[in-house]
Amino acid sequence: MSYKILLTGNGSSTIDLFFNSFAEDYECMTTSLNLADMKLHMKLFHPDILAFCMDGEPEEMYDRIIELKKSVDFSKTGIAIIGPMEECSAFQSKTNMLAKVALMLPAPEKAIKRTFDNYLFDHATPSGPSVAGAGAAAPAAAHAGSGRKNILVIDDDPIMLKLIKSHLRDNYEIAAAKGGAMAYPFLQKKHTDLILLDYEMPDEDGPTVYQKIRQMSGYAATPIVFLTGVAEMDKIAKVAALKPQGYLLKPIVGENLIAKVKELIG
Repeated sequence: MSYKILLTGNGSSTIDLFFNSFAEDYECMTTSLNLADMKLHMKLFHPDILAFCMDGEPEEMYDRIIELKKSVDFSKTGIAIIGPMEECSAFQSKTNMLAKVALMLPAPEKAIKRTFDNYLFDHATPSGPSVAGAGAAAPAAAHAGSGRKNILVIDDDPIMLKLIKSHLRDNYEIAAAKGGAMAYPFLQKKHTDLILLDYEMPDEDGPTVYQKIRQMSGYAATPIVFLTGVAEMDKIAKVAALKPQGYLLKPIVGENLIAKVKELIG
């Protein structure tokens, strides 16, 4: 049982802190600052806190947050902000004090953890593993306007999600799903250019998720790359028989990951 925190913003070092230091207590997921992405992750992940890790955020972010608050149910989700004092002050001023938790950086790691623990203890109920409800079938949406290609990483390991994002976030929009149950409704609603898919996962393994995605409308030819630490020849042969656009062995080498992504989607 754990609390769920959805992290967004340009404060990559703060986001890394949650994955590296707090993963035992919090189930963490990241989303981009794109309004459509935030709406979709809110509906699929149902976080206890939406945390904005700020570091030079665009001015238009404040309007997006206000719109997000109007269009998504926040009755069970608090808003937290972590960043430099001037950015925290600007956020509160321009959003009419939407954040219930505000932490000014620099702040000790223990102070950040204690602040989140106190809020969650008072306002949230810890939950089990997230399983997104099956959404109604809908065509994948067009690109959301950032001009960057969209990548979905399907992996149940939060450290792996963080590592992949660190390699790709400068040039691509990265979304994450902990398994097929969250990935399927996401793909129905969000145009995705490339899928990075873990081989070994609970509930449904990578090959099962792969076959289901290929049966979804609009995803018969979307590039899918397997991520696997499996070295057994029979399992590699099973992956190859599915005819994905490639596979990468764990531990992931950044240069190989970037090269494969560029090869497939530019």
